[in-house]
Formats: sequence, structure tokens, C-alpha cells
Amino acid sequence: MSEILYPEPAVPNVFGGAARSQPDRDVFRYEPRRLIADPVVAVNGWTIKPYRISAPVGAARRQADACEFPLLLGQALRPSVDTNFHGLGFAVLHAGRDGVYLLIGRWYAGHNLASDTYEIVTEGDPGAETHKFARLSLHACIWEMAVYGFERDAWVATMMLSGQKLNGAAAYLSCRTEGFV
Repeated sequence: MSEILYPEPAVPNVFGGAARSQPDRDVFRYEPRRLIADPVVAVNGWTIKPYRISAPVGAARRQADACEFPLLLGQALRPSVDTNFHGLGFAVLHAGRDGVYLLIGRWYAGHNLASDTYEIVTEGDPGAETHKFARLSLHACIWEMAVYGFERDAWVATMMLSGQKLNGAAAYLSCRTEGFV
């Protein structure tokens, strides 16, 4: 079961885990992280290209792999009543060293992106966990921004430069990236 909290975040700081003291960690150290693309998810009128990123530690990989995108996106996304939203976007689930985050980008009015960032707080015993989504003020970290850059380029190529506009949706949804970021 998941819950989105508005407007009060479940964590004491709107910057989530990034704001927590990390005295034993060099926050400027760059470590490549695994990026994988999940199958496209259709939920609540949205078609979303999901990605997973995990820090190079076993616990983070297990956290990233354990989350079910259809469930998380079904809780986080509501049907849009604004016709400027095109019903297309992408999501990044990032299990980092300081928390688990869900970022959702939704294309708006041809050339704009609406983006929400949440920290996922999991409570309860395995098999009976609940997820709370705390909306954060942060946009994205350096690893998540790699996906945003790729998605921007995919949108421009398939929807704008191609001249296809919304008819390019299938081509856009087929553009995926994986590897290390």
C-alpha cells in the first residue's frame, strides 16, 4: 500500500536523504551506477518509460529491484484533466546510498516537462510493507540527470525534429537507454 503525502513531507527536510548528515562519506565522490530500463507502463491515462538506478552496493540493488513500477506509478500518477499533457513521460526509481527516490517526468505542451521528485519511505515487515511518498524540493541528482538528458534528446528527435508530433509516440516510447551513468 502506498500513500502520497501533501503538502507535508514524511521526512523532516524537503531535500530528503540528501540533507541527512553523511560524515563518513565523501559526497563529491563519483561512482558509476547501474541503469536499467523496465518495460513501458500504462497507468491512469499515462504511458511511462520506467528506469531503475542503484548505488553500487547490494542493499541498494535489492531495494531498486524489489519495487514494482506499476504499483508505484499507479499511486503517484493521477489522470490528467489538462489537455496540454500528452499522456507520455518517464520515471526513474533510484536506490541511492541516502534513500530511495522516484522521479516522474511528464511531457507538457509540446516542449515542456513537468517533473515531480519523491523520497519513498518504506515501513512495515517484508511482504506487508507500505510506501509513503514525500515530495521533495530537489529536482534530480547527477545520476538521474543522465536519464533526463537522454529523454530530452529522444523527445526532440522523435516528436519534434521528425515532424511527427504526437504521431511519434511509438518511436519515442521505443527509445531507451541502459548501462552505467
